[in-house]
Amino acid sequence: MDTLQKAIKELKKVKKEKQLGVFNYLDTEFTLKFIAQQALDIDANGNSYGTKTQKIAYHSAINQFGEPLVNAAIELYNS
Repeated sequence: MDTLQKAIKELKKVKKEKQLGVFNYLDTEFTLKFIAQQALDIDANGNSYGTKTQKIAYHSAINQFGEPLVNAAIELYNS
């Protein structure tokens, strides 16, 4: 299974288990990129907001989306 397929599988799993609001209606690849950017604490241009909040942002994303999805989205984003 490639990186994109893995991330899509995790997103589908989370959509079934949780209420994701607007994320249920957004493009899949956009959603995965957004999740990765949130978890990595970077803006849409790839610029970091700073290292002080990076750990907090990662854990916040995990609380919202679950660790498997966050890690799959980050892996896809970094590929």
